[in-house]
Amino acid sequence: MIEQTHRCIFCGNITIDGIQLRGRLICSECEQELINTQVDEPAYQSYKQGIKAIWKEAITLDSRLNE
Repeated sequence: MIEQTHRCIFCGNITIDGIQLRGRLICSECEQELINTQVDEPAYQSYKQGIKAIWKEAITLDSRLNE
């Protein structure tokens, strides 16, 4: 079986490892950084905005499908 590669939404690396969130990949390295980032660190806001964008896109798509 051939595994499909994806581009990480945060670092842009192409990989098969990581987690999928609404069809978007967060690579293993960024996942670990996200988990270990403290709320008061500047990187936290970047991760937060990236995840928010995924959910906003999903909500918009879902609402269009339900029209």
